Amino acid sequence: MRVNESGSLFFIEKGRARMSRKEDYERRTEELLLPLVQEHEFELVDVEYVKEGSNWYLRAYIDKPGGITIHDCELISRA
Repeated sequence: MRVNESGSLFFIEKGRARMSRKEDYERRTEELLLPLVQEHEFELVDVEYVKEGSNWYLRAYIDKPGGITIHDCELISRA
């Protein structure tokens, strides 16, 4: 296990670098959401997978000129 220059945790597996499960979930979520977010002309600001207490939460942060409405959040959340 090592930390790279950007502070990301990764694992060395038989000579290959491997992302942490957290980073893998975030990356895969970004890949799934990006086309949908772009289709609605939103910006995908960030994706985070965080532990709060005993629970894990996967969050996506979106934005657009003029701001995001609850309807916009619902569009992405229910896709």
